Amino acid sequence: TVSTLPVPAYREQLAIESNRKYKIAYLQEIDEVNGIQEDIRKNLRDTLNRLQREGHTLEKIQFPLQEYILPTYYILATAE
Repeated sequence: TVSTLPVPAYREQLAIESNRKYKIAYLQEIDEVNGIQEDIRKNLRDTLNRLQREGHTLEKIQFPLQEYILPTYYILATAE
């Protein structure tokens, strides 16, 4: 968050085959997390729906350490 260096466009560097279908995992708790802004949650849902319409396989996964995400963020952000 403090760097002034330009950020590379990582997506452009990915070797994505346009006709290949991918299996994509996402956190099933995404609708239960209180710390996510609603517009971000909506954007994520819209993206997941689009990927599914395109024929990709979506798989919900559990992240048992989710309760530590926000406290970890605050530690790291402060350290920066």
